[in-house]
Amino acid sequence: MDPYSGPIRGLDPAAFVSNGGNILPIQVQGTFDDCQQLIAGAICDREFSARHNLTSANTINPGRLLPQVFYYLYAFIKAKRRLSGDLAFSVPCGNFGNLMAGLYAWKFGLPVNGFVAAMNSNNTLGDFIKGGSFSPRPLVRTSSPAMDVRLPSNLGRLDSFCREAPAVMRNMVCPASIDDDLTLKTMGNVWRKYRRLIDPHTAVAFAAAERTAFAQGWKGHTHTVVLATMHYAKDMDLAYRATSERVSIPERFLYIRNKVNPTVIIPPRLDQFKGVIAGCV
Repeated sequence: MDPYSGPIRGLDPAAFVSNGGNILPIQVQGTFDDCQQLIAGAICDREFSARHNLTSANTINPGRLLPQVFYYLYAFIKAKRRLSGDLAFSVPCGNFGNLMAGLYAWKFGLPVNGFVAAMNSNNTLGDFIKGGSFSPRPLVRTSSPAMDVRLPSNLGRLDSFCREAPAVMRNMVCPASIDDDLTLKTMGNVWRKYRRLIDPHTAVAFAAAERTAFAQGWKGHTHTVVLATMHYAKDMDLAYRATSERVSIPERFLYIRNKVNPTVIIPPRLDQFKGVIAGCV
C-alpha cells in the first residue's frame, strides 16, 4: 500500500444527502497524481462522462481556475491602497493552477511585477520555468502534502504560455524550492514575529518570498503578497512542532477531524474507478 494511503477526513456524511446523495468518498491506494490521472481518464472518455455527467472540481477544469484570477485583482487593489512601489505574488505551487491564474491575470492587464513559484522539495517545474525541459522526478513526501505532485495537470497550460511569452516566464516567474526544515522554521518565525499561525503550504510561499526578495534584490522597493492556500488547523500537530504553542482548533474547523468511511477502496486503475461510478449512480 502506498505510504500516502490513510483515512478520509473532513467530509460531513450529512452533507451527502442534502447535496443530492451523489457524493461518493472513494479512497485510492495511490498518490495525488494517480487520482488526477483517474479523473482525467474518466472525463476524457466522452461517452462515459456524458452518461454520468462528470466534471472536475480542481484546475483540470478551467471553470475552477478562471475565478482565481480575481483573487489577484482584488489583492492588487487592496495592497495598492496602502503601499507604493512594485508588487509581486508568492504562490504555493503543486498543481500550478494558482500560478496559472496569476499569469492569466497578468495577461488580462494586471500590472504585477513578478511571481514566485514556491515549491517544496519536489521542485516539480523548477528547471522547466528556467527554460529547461520537464522531466518527472520521484515523488518526495513532505509536510506540505497538497504540493506533493509529480505530474501537474497545468503543465500543458504553462507550456503553452511559455511558448507564447517566453520572456515573461524567464523574467517574471522566479522558482524557489523550500525543504521541510525551512518550512517548519518559517512557521515558527512567523508566529514569533507576527503572532500568526500559518500552515506549511503558506510557509513554503513565505520562505520562497524571502529567499527570492534577497536573490532578486527586491527588498526596499518590491512588496510581495504571500498567498495562503490552507489553514493551520489542517495539521495542528505540525503547528505545535513549529511554534511550541498549544492552540485550540477553531470550532468551525472541527469537522476536518471527522473520519469518513469510503464507499470503496480501489487501486489506481481506471476500469475500477469507472466501475464504482457506474455502480453507484
